[in-house]
Parts: sequence; C-alpha cells; structure tokens
Amino acid sequence: SMGQAGAVAAQPGARWWAGYLAVWAVCAGLLGAEAIEAAPRDVHALLALVPAPSWKCLGLYTAFLVWLVALGAALPGFRQEGVKLRDGTRRVYKCNGVMVHLVTCAAFVVAAVIGLVPGELAADQFWTLFATVSLFALILSCILLVRGRARRTKNWFRSESLLHDFIGGAELNPEFFGLDLKFFAYRPAMTGWQIINLSFLMKQYAELGAVQPRMAMYQILTALYILDYYANERKVIFMWDIIAEHFGLMLVWGDLAFITFLFALQNHFLLHDATHLDGRHAILCVTVALSGYILFQGANTQKHRFKMNPSAPIWGRPPVVIGGRLLASGFWGLARKINYLGDLLIAVSFSLPCGSTSAWAYFYFIYLLLLLLHREMRDNAECARKHGSVWSEYCRVVPSRIVPMVY
Repeated sequence: SMGQAGAVAAQPGARWWAGYLAVWAVCAGLLGAEAIEAAPRDVHALLALVPAPSWKCLGLYTAFLVWLVALGAALPGFRQEGVKLRDGTRRVYKCNGVMVHLVTCAAFVVAAVIGLVPGELAADQFWTLFATVSLFALILSCILLVRGRARRTKNWFRSESLLHDFIGGAELNPEFFGLDLKFFAYRPAMTGWQIINLSFLMKQYAELGAVQPRMAMYQILTALYILDYYANERKVIFMWDIIAEHFGLMLVWGDLAFITFLFALQNHFLLHDATHLDGRHAILCVTVALSGYILFQGANTQKHRFKMNPSAPIWGRPPVVIGGRLLASGFWGLARKINYLGDLLIAVSFSLPCGSTSAWAYFYFIYLLLLLLHREMRDNAECARKHGSVWSEYCRVVPSRIVPMVY
C-alpha cells in the first residue's frame, strides 16, 4: 500500500540504521542547528532536545486505542478471509475501517467545536506524543517478545535470536482477547495521522484566522489517501506485512509512531505558511498525486485480479504470463515494481504544497525513495534465487525495475 506499508519494508538491520538517521534528521530539521551539531557526536545532547513522554499523553493515546477497538467491535463490517497460513488455517478479518475512521474523525471535530477537547492539542503536544507513543511501542514489543517466546503458538515459524525476535517479532499473528494486533495497528496509524493533520488545520485557523491554500492542498491530498486506504482494506489483508512479517518492534513502532507522526511532518512547515498557491503549482500537486494514484492503485488492482483469475483480460487483451506465474502485461509490463513509482509520486505530492521552504518537508519522500530502492534490490535478488531462468526471462520481457525506460 501504500506508503504506510513502505515504512516497514526493509530488513531489520537496515530499518534500525534508517530509523536512527530518520530520527536525527527530523530533530535536526525541526529543532535547528543545535540538533545538527549534537548528532551524531553527542547523542545525549540530541536526546535532551526531544520532549520526554508524559502520563497525560499516555492517557490520551490509551483512550484513543480503546475507542478504536470498541468502535471496530460495535460497527458492522465485511468479513474477509486471509491467505492460507503454513499450518493450513486462514484468518478472518472484519473490515469496517471506513466507518471506524469517519466516525472517529467526525467525533474529534465535533468534540473540538463544542469545546470538549482542544482541537490544537495534538499539534501542540506533537513531539511529546511522539515520544510517548514510541515508549508505548517499545514496551508493547517487549511484552510481545516475552509472550511469544513463552507460548510458541501454532503460527510460530522460527526463532533466530532474542534480538531478532524482539525487532522482527516472535509471533506472526499475536492476539489480545481475540483482537488481531497486527491488522489493528494500521488503524491508530492511519487514523492517528488524520487526527494530527486535523489538529494542525485547527491550529492554523485559530492563529491565522483562515485555512491557507497550501495547508488546504496538503489536507485534501492526505485525507483522500487515508480514506482510500480504508476503502481498500480488504486488499491490505494480502499485503506482505500481513501475510509474512512477524509483529515485533519494527512493525509496532513503524505503525504506531513512524506512520502517525513522521508522515505528518509537512504540517510543521505549512502551519504558518500564508504564501500564495498559484494555479500552476496547484495543478502540479494534483497531477502528481493523481498520476501516482492511477499507477499505484491500478497496478495493485491488476495483480489482485490476476491472482483471483489468471485468465482475466488486462486492458482488453489476454494477460502475458511468464513461467505461469509472473504477470508481464498491463501496468506490470511497464516496470517490475511499477507500484513503487506510484507510491513515490503520491509521497512527493504530499510535500509539494510546502514548495521550497525546507528540504526537511520532503523527508517522507526521500526516506521512502531510499527504502524502496533497497527493497527492490533485495526482492530482485530473492526472485532470481527463487525463480532462476524464469526470472531471467521475465527481466528480459520487462527490463525496467521501477521507472519505465529509466531505471
């Protein structure tokens, strides 16, 4: 999916290194020259600039999680069967994310309008919330490690080392009173991102007296993206993260903290930006976002339909299939990872409203670019090992990796 899945796509070692660079880069960009001078020579000085977790934020975040769980249980939803696991079983997921998301956002807006909660709270407490949720993710990962190694449930596939199980996860599908934690984690991630966006929107309105065009553009593009994620929730069940990734720190922190907060960084640069957004710039933002969406969603839809019915026509023609398994027509005839290009275009469209205010406003796009380049190389090596001469033939038919005729 989505960029939100991109955040957790690399191997554990690469993720930890990228994660350190990401946190330092964000702190340096948003906290100024002090942070740049502090890292990496003096990590303690850098950490001193970051707010400490708070009990208040922990209470707010816990209430948010409980709300999402209760709403997900109470509202009706479509039940989708997942892929067959190695033990022969299939999990059944309740997909009602659209309703849960819309009701949650509506409740937040109403509560802010009537004065029940300060609408700017998430924006004002951004970094304290980030620190609190990061600590929450760390503690949850420790609990999952202990529980997973103790229980060794039927979906326990391997245990390589204590550190690996902590970072990469000890269980594939850990549950808490029947709640699938891995599937659920995307809800506080994506809806949390939307709540933070709305909080910054309200803060700008309170401080400047109006929502500025650049902020409005960012809000519209990201709101549609998040809503589209929930609209395609049934497809999310077939993502690699859900199918094969164990639920450890890299996914727990990646979902709860990375997606929620670091995807929302553009708000910091747009909050006090009242500069004019001319028509050409607005058209560029929309065109890039739309192009990315067509590539990303179109490619994923074609692959999903191909898996369901391998003989179904693509763009009005019989599908080109290499070795009986590898689709090489439609979007997938343009590049082997054409969906990555769509993901990258969507990511950069979220930053384009910031203009040239700061390179840090493009943090998410740059991070995702490096991450997907690494993932493509890793996947290419794995597919070459797995498919052998069939993969070589596939690469001959579809020579481009991500960008048609360029890379």
